[in-house]
Amino acid sequence: PTPTQPPSVPHSTVTGKPCLSWTDPWVLQQQYHAGGSDYAYAGLGPHDYCRSVGRWSFCAWCYVRSSRRQWECCDIGPAAEQCAADPSAPATWAEGRGAA
Repeated sequence: PTPTQPPSVPHSTVTGKPCLSWTDPWVLQQQYHAGGSDYAYAGLGPHDYCRSVGRWSFCAWCYVRSSRRQWECCDIGPAAEQCAADPSAPATWAEGRGAA
């Protein structure tokens, strides 16, 4: 790893698609991107590392070039103690869906 690349941070999804940079021109038009400070807490920046960002984020993910979907999950293993949770995220997947 280099100083700008943390160890064990995937640059591709569980299906092997390469991640787009969070500063890619197409990504900058999406809700989550590195073009401002709204999601700086999630580590979005000029890189293509998988991140867990967003209210409904149940996995670390990244944007991909695909005709079928805009993003895919990445397998990054279990969360480390120093990982910060999104304070606006639901506690459970069912809660996020509005289920009781």
